[in-house]
Amino acid sequence: MNTSHISSFTESFKNKLKEKQKPNTFNPNLSSKDLTKKVNKTVIKNGQVVSLKKPSFTMTNLASSESIEIIQSHILTTAKYNLTVYEKRILYRIIESFQPMLKGLKLEGKYTVTQNIFEEFEFIMPISSFLASNTDTNHAQVKKAFKALMSTVIEVETDKEWRAYNLLERPVLNKETTGLSFRLSPDIARAFLDFTKGYKKFELKLAMSFNSAYTMRFYELLSSNKTTIIYKIDYLREILAIGNKYPRTFDFIKNVIEVAQKELDEKSAYSFEYERITTGRSITAISFTPKYIPANRDVELDNRRLKKQVSTRFTIPKNISDYLKNEYDFTTQEIKNNLELFEQALKTASFDFVRFLADERVNAKKAKNPKGWLIGAIRKQIKS
Repeated sequence: MNTSHISSFTESFKNKLKEKQKPNTFNPNLSSKDLTKKVNKTVIKNGQVVSLKKPSFTMTNLASSESIEIIQSHILTTAKYNLTVYEKRILYRIIESFQPMLKGLKLEGKYTVTQNIFEEFEFIMPISSFLASNTDTNHAQVKKAFKALMSTVIEVETDKEWRAYNLLERPVLNKETTGLSFRLSPDIARAFLDFTKGYKKFELKLAMSFNSAYTMRFYELLSSNKTTIIYKIDYLREILAIGNKYPRTFDFIKNVIEVAQKELDEKSAYSFEYERITTGRSITAISFTPKYIPANRDVELDNRRLKKQVSTRFTIPKNISDYLKNEYDFTTQEIKNNLELFEQALKTASFDFVRFLADERVNAKKAKNPKGWLIGAIRKQIKS
């Protein structure tokens, strides 16, 4: 850092050092200044920053083979950008990494997410997490994707404002550990966590497997839709940032819409049928009607969804359900969201779950987020 600028940062560092240390939980409604939750230790010597130790917390490392649903901000779903498949996979991993934080849970596992004194988020993930499968070893494509994302500008436009973001910064690949780190600015993090305009929920494993970036975008746009939706051709061109790549509408439909439809038909339980809408002789819009393909459904994920709909009294004893509600303030839905964990705790022979809930009640009450603390404590007990 240039010494002529050091004095302007010194006071900011001192103020940050006075902040009280907070637990590793995250609230998506916090302002950008509230995002920094842990104390940073800074050493300034001879006008130079010689040591800046950043707080770190880790996220659950979800194996690529596991079927999970992720929530993506509507702002990202409809943002204007044109990315390759590998670039999209990087975005999916960023979105995935924020999922535990959205639930207010303590982050655990092999991936790490760090926030430094400048409020930037630093991610460290194995390079393999950006590949399509275990047989995909194209590290060169991943590095190329990161280089492209460094110069990628994402535009977000609402009724009230227009914003442009530089997507990510400073990717570094450790060749010994194959860990790949990169940084996200606070503004980009807010875009990932802004749900004021709604959100889309979709299957991560499936989204990562697509071979076409157009398939990925249409999967995001049309997932969860139950009724026909109409998009103007100009709007689709705009959010896909295609420009003049396919000036003829016939070519646009053939090389974009039909490519996405074909791959969704092959892999996804949710695809679409489309119809051209004309004004005079020109095709000006496309209507998309959802199509369900039972043969492509993810049985594991469907069973998980079904469990969340079933009353908790059929899966865990009523006395435990009542205790979680009365002593830990869980709602019925929150119990359903963590049903698999509670069931696993009950089935673990070496773990007295009922005794544990009673013994840890006082410790949980002291935590900033008692429910998140309890979930993390249960996971540790089961692992041990």
